[in-house]
Amino acid sequence: MRSNYLIENLKDISQKTVKAVIENSDLLLTVHGEHRSVVRLIGAVNLESILVIDVKNIETTQEITKNIERLTLENKLENSIKISIDISLISRKNLAEIISILAKSSKNVDIELNILYSLAKYSPPTDDLISNSEVMPVSRFYAGWPKKPGLPVMSIVGLGYEKDKALGAIEYVESSKAVLYLPNSEETSYRNDVEKENENILRCVPKEDKVNYSVESPVETIYSIDSLLSANKASYKVVLFPFGPKIFYASSLIASIPHPETSVWYVSGEEKDNNASQDRECVSFLGFSCKINYETRK
Repeated sequence: MRSNYLIENLKDISQKTVKAVIENSDLLLTVHGEHRSVVRLIGAVNLESILVIDVKNIETTQEITKNIERLTLENKLENSIKISIDISLISRKNLAEIISILAKSSKNVDIELNILYSLAKYSPPTDDLISNSEVMPVSRFYAGWPKKPGLPVMSIVGLGYEKDKALGAIEYVESSKAVLYLPNSEETSYRNDVEKENENILRCVPKEDKVNYSVESPVETIYSIDSLLSANKASYKVVLFPFGPKIFYASSLIASIPHPETSVWYVSGEEKDNNASQDRECVSFLGFSCKINYETRK
């Protein structure tokens, strides 16, 4: 159970403050891209005093754990570690594992976390159809522990532009209720594609269960998901399918930490967000910061 976890001090990070945020970090986790990199996007950043880890595969998490343990000892007086993650090219499964490690590390030290994301220039969806052959919790930490057996399933789904992917996931877990999150951003063509590729599920869900969110305002999204979880977790087994922009995925992971009843699920095909096609020209930067701590340690 993880009900003692707290998420505090939520703030959106702006283009003006991101350089200082990174330079004030103890640890930077990233995947070095030729184009899609927050450090490259904002220009000259002094990384001399920062430990930088290139997150390429799941084995890297062992290195992350060891360095967090070392930083915990080094920052014993401050009782906090400042960690920045450029999620732009980190795969979703790896990101879930990293956030799990950070949450569990907060039992020993406060984690001051910055999530950084470079929004890629619009690219139309491909015609590839990827079946939902693998559908499961994204990690053990996010498996979910319903308080009551036999509760009906409620799905909270972030829509992306993979055709009918959300519909297949909802049907797989036999949801009794579904709430859909639709992205708005400066890349308006993306929203048009999302609606087109998800027209089947959008027809089935009532208007009150469709939530528009701003990609550029992740803190508002986190509060929205948290409110939805708080209101429904006693009546439903809540499953999150955070498709769509990766900042929504990260927001879902953070919002779910204080809710042990909730599970966050992975669906096959999401591994493509770690391939070369994602390393493309960026149009803007966005992010958010928060503190993860463990209540009983206080």
